[in-house]
Amino acid sequence: MEPTPSSSADLATSRLCSTPWSRIPSSGGWSTRRGLVSSACRLEATRLSSWSAASPISPSSERIVANSRLTPGSAEDARARRRPASPTGRSSGTRESSRPSSWLRRSAPHSIGLVWPTCAYPSGCIGPKPTKSCVRSVQRRARAVDVAARRSTPSCQVPATTSSWRRARRCSLGRHRRSASIHPASTAGRSTRASMPRSKTSSAGRFSRPSRERPIRTPNHRVGLISIAPGPTVRAMSLTHVRKTWMLVAVLIVLLVTAARTFAADGEMRYGLHVTLAARWLDPAETEAFSTPFMVLYAVHDALVKPMPGGMQTPSLAESWQEARDHLSYTFTLRRNAKFHDGSPVTAEDVKFSFERYKGASATLLKEKVSDVQVLGPSQVRFVLRDPWPDFMLFYGTTASGAGWIVPKKYVEKVGEDGFKKAPIGAGPYRVVSSSPGVELVLEAFDGYWRKAPSIKRLVMRTMTEETTRAAALKRGEVDLAYLFAGPVAEELRRTPGVKLEAPLLTGAFWLELPEQWDPKSPWHDRRVRLAASHAIDRKAINQAETLGFSRLTGSIVPRIFQFAITVEPPAYDPARAKKLLAEAGYPNGFDAGEFYPFPPYNSMGEAIIGYLQAVGIKSRMRVMERAAYFTAWREKKLHGIILVITSVMGNAATRLEPYATKGGIYAYGSLPEIDDLFARQAREVDTKKREALVHQMQKAMTEHVLNVPIYDLAFIWGVGPRVEVSGANAIPGFPYSAPFEDLKLKP
Repeated sequence: MEPTPSSSADLATSRLCSTPWSRIPSSGGWSTRRGLVSSACRLEATRLSSWSAASPISPSSERIVANSRLTPGSAEDARARRRPASPTGRSSGTRESSRPSSWLRRSAPHSIGLVWPTCAYPSGCIGPKPTKSCVRSVQRRARAVDVAARRSTPSCQVPATTSSWRRARRCSLGRHRRSASIHPASTAGRSTRASMPRSKTSSAGRFSRPSRERPIRTPNHRVGLISIAPGPTVRAMSLTHVRKTWMLVAVLIVLLVTAARTFAADGEMRYGLHVTLAARWLDPAETEAFSTPFMVLYAVHDALVKPMPGGMQTPSLAESWQEARDHLSYTFTLRRNAKFHDGSPVTAEDVKFSFERYKGASATLLKEKVSDVQVLGPSQVRFVLRDPWPDFMLFYGTTASGAGWIVPKKYVEKVGEDGFKKAPIGAGPYRVVSSSPGVELVLEAFDGYWRKAPSIKRLVMRTMTEETTRAAALKRGEVDLAYLFAGPVAEELRRTPGVKLEAPLLTGAFWLELPEQWDPKSPWHDRRVRLAASHAIDRKAINQAETLGFSRLTGSIVPRIFQFAITVEPPAYDPARAKKLLAEAGYPNGFDAGEFYPFPPYNSMGEAIIGYLQAVGIKSRMRVMERAAYFTAWREKKLHGIILVITSVMGNAATRLEPYATKGGIYAYGSLPEIDDLFARQAREVDTKKREALVHQMQKAMTEHVLNVPIYDLAFIWGVGPRVEVSGANAIPGFPYSAPFEDLKLKP
């Protein structure tokens, strides 16, 4: 009588029975192997020889398909499943077990995997009384497995006193897994080649060291996951005990790592930037005449006055300012609770120091107009002008320049100019945690910010210059907000669930700059050629293709919302007239315009413009440049041919024209004396009506002479992810980026 398994062995039984017996190495010989397969696994082949009773599983409890002639999923199997049970409860053609089915359910209450060697032997191997030949064949194979495991797996050479289950457990976790391949049920009937080495038999019948080179053929060993409770037979499925476990662990690790990267931590917002992060953007002293640096300045630094949701010139570090009656000075009173990230207060000395070290856009103009900066006290500073200059606050208190953004004097003097770029300290809502130029900028909320503590505790800005990369990152949730999408990618994002498109209309226009027009020998020197280029471009088609029609066509580089701006309609798309103008100018077959420099990263827009120009005979070759190199070369007047330009800094019509159309302008290759005179006169005029008339004349002169080829006012398309509640889009009118940062929110 076989002993009933104890409850302490039930768990071991359920685990052991899910492992093919050929994979249970044992140094204790066949008897140890026989002990490993507990009495709950009565169908283990080697136990058949000692059974005088039937299989312990009653047909009323479960029907087990184990014979190679009754392969699961085969036609014979299907017919057997349809056989009705006998009136006595016995399955047709099968003896009823002498043991009650409840015994097995009691000893192994969970579903276990019963192991059955489906060998291709006579049917005598199946049933309560297997033939001796079948039993001997199975025993010989089992001994071969023992020898192979004992010779090749040192980890399985455990003391003989070790319990059978612990021996099996220790060996099953060993590094050497030499076992027969287990095919899934879908491959039933196929022969299986084992990875076990063949053992060579001596004349005495003993086994010597197995050969590792040649595999042997073994019968199919199937692991059937069988429910003990009555019901239909569960289809056998493939299990590889350790390999599958480790595969599952690997998959879980990958999923966890991916999840950690994909989903930002609570309180962290991630940006995908369309531009390469530049170290100089961390220093207000080198601010360019473009809005891009302010994407970083609004987070790290603060200004005396700056554009905010409340207005174009909103008090920030300065709680108030006053213009003198003679228009020759401006006095600022600082906030007493404003401080830098190191805890030091913002003082008048810092304001004076920041202005004197400024060398960015419009620096020359500012220092020509300002004669002195006077420190009246720790919290009061005065700017003295040489002459009345009504645009002082537009240059100092908007994004027309970075002169009004304040840095700590003592810290900069301590670490030096280069040291400040590497580890800047500002007075903005976020402090710099780490900066990797060209790669990533990590910011942390500054709870001491005077306006309010940011609700988002951490910002991560990452360079992703490829549009498709930004789109994929936004879809996967790797970033919460990504800038600049155009054409098909923007349309795809618009149809993506959970992604919202924002398209703020900027205070910035695209136009073609023609620097060689100042050279009398160049074809561009002729006004008719410049006008022909303007008629050759289909602005509406480019707008639809690049910005889904969100941008606004224009005939001026001055946005319509600016003070003193005039509305100029763009020339009509007329290729025939363009060709006629070229012929009149002496270029009936067109001409070679040299290189075309697109504004990074608007390369597709540049390609479209090149195509339209070439259609009328103006041939050019596109040359793509990295953003920093582009700006440097443009500022140093090294770009020639055709330049695609955009700017979105704030101000009025006069401040927009100054860098590009006046003598001494940072990006001006030349200027008209007429415009220089008008600009100088309007700069001194304090009467608003008279000044407006002068600025209007400047814009009309530029349009009449076709100094450039305007395209459209850009709609800057973002993609915003589902975690963002307040993105900052359109919060500051005309500002292209997410701001103010302290107002941003993530969904709870």
